[in-house]
Amino acid sequence: MHRFFDESRELSKENLHHIKVLRIGKDEEFEIVIKDKLYLAKFDQELEILKELKKTHETKIPVILYMALVKGDKMEKILSQATEVGISEFFPLKLKRSISDISAKEEKKLIRWNKIIESAAKQSRRDIIPKLNKTVTIEEIDFENLVIVPYEEAKENTIRKALEDVKTKKISLVIGPEGGFEEEEIEYLKNKGAKIVTLGPGILRAETAAIVSSFTVIEEIR
Repeated sequence: MHRFFDESRELSKENLHHIKVLRIGKDEEFEIVIKDKLYLAKFDQELEILKELKKTHETKIPVILYMALVKGDKMEKILSQATEVGISEFFPLKLKRSISDISAKEEKKLIRWNKIIESAAKQSRRDIIPKLNKTVTIEEIDFENLVIVPYEEAKENTIRKALEDVKTKKISLVIGPEGGFEEEEIEYLKNKGAKIVTLGPGILRAETAAIVSSFTVIEEIR
């Protein structure tokens, strides 16, 4: 069954176009999310809401991904796959070893990345479109809730241990760039109360670490 996202019952031109392209008939039912509510609907000249549906695809605790900027199309793949896995919100993160610099073209990048996130949300039948924020620095990370940082030098603590008796309203994941974290960045995160964890004995690529961590956290809290 097709799923759409819109801001109101007056469908956007984009959604009207998709309904036409998909040849959705007047008696064919589809799902639509309007202002965070999921409905079963039909369309015949105008939107007809049949009933409200129960959301089933989101975690009780939102998981936020602070993803260090990475080069090439890796960021696009991370945003797409992390959306499919269940991340609720994204913050591109500028760290000392970040090779990529999008400051001169951030607005265009965010527009493109938002489209990628929306497409992945539709494909994976998410109940929301994850929010994409502007690039932040390590000092701008929100430490009021649980912050988990996978780090290749960590030896004992795991994501499962970090999530024991979790009582925060949100969980944040912080993933480093291709070159990894600087030691002083890890010390800063530790001093702010972040949980530094291992993902195993191997060293994972930044994009692999992002998806493995996201999936692990979300499966642990479902």
